[in-house]
Amino acid sequence: MRWDAALGLFHTLQRRRCGDGILRGACVAACAAGSAWEAAVATLRAMPGDVIACSSAITACERARQWEAALRVLSQMRREVVQPNEITYNALMSACQKGGRWQHALALFAEMEEQSIRRTVAAR
Repeated sequence: MRWDAALGLFHTLQRRRCGDGILRGACVAACAAGSAWEAAVATLRAMPGDVIACSSAITACERARQWEAALRVLSQMRREVVQPNEITYNALMSACQKGGRWQHALALFAEMEEQSIRRTVAAR
């Protein structure tokens, strides 16, 4: 499915009050698969996210080397009290690494331990 078609369908259904978390997550995932990181992040701003949708948006940012946007999604997750998971942190650390921000990546790795989130080494 094309990400722009998914986004259009999401907005149409949202206007009709039919949009839900599953649909939003699918839309964010379609945007991420289509390398449309800006659309993925904007979709989360329009409607609070869950960990899966937020992680998909962070992955889209990571692929586009938009480490700052990825960290903004994490900030939004914290404001909305959405608990990041191992996948979220791995995508965040990869985004920071690709942006040459190794200090941020190390801080995120340490934060995982503080949050009691299993730390792994992900090959990318």
